[in-house]
Amino acid sequence: MRFLQSLALTRVFEREVEGELHRFAVLTFTAKELDNLKKYGDVLFIDGTMSQLRLRWEILPITGVDQHRELVSCGIMYASVTNEEVLTWLLAELWRILGPLDILRSIITDEDAAFTAAFESMVKGI
Repeated sequence: MRFLQSLALTRVFEREVEGELHRFAVLTFTAKELDNLKKYGDVLFIDGTMSQLRLRWEILPITGVDQHRELVSCGIMYASVTNEEVLTWLLAELWRILGPLDILRSIITDEDAAFTAAFESMVKGI
């Protein structure tokens, strides 16, 4: 239980597939990462990379830059797939957190065309 108490915020993307609920992504922030996101979330770097996890989920660290020009962790997403739907959900969740603060200005990523399409879908949704 101690592990669950240390999480400041966790969001899960689940969808029903053929009558069964499937988890596609988990977005999680520690208290410090959430604080970093709210302070330094004007420019975010989202760089997906495959990990050596047994289930082969992709890891997408969310990184910002602090006032000393140092990289700071602003959260992490684990995803079984990084398609347009999951990336749209990621961006919408970031917007839900940062939108009221009105600080998000740029997102830098090395992701594929799905990220561009997801960004366009998210913008239409807001």
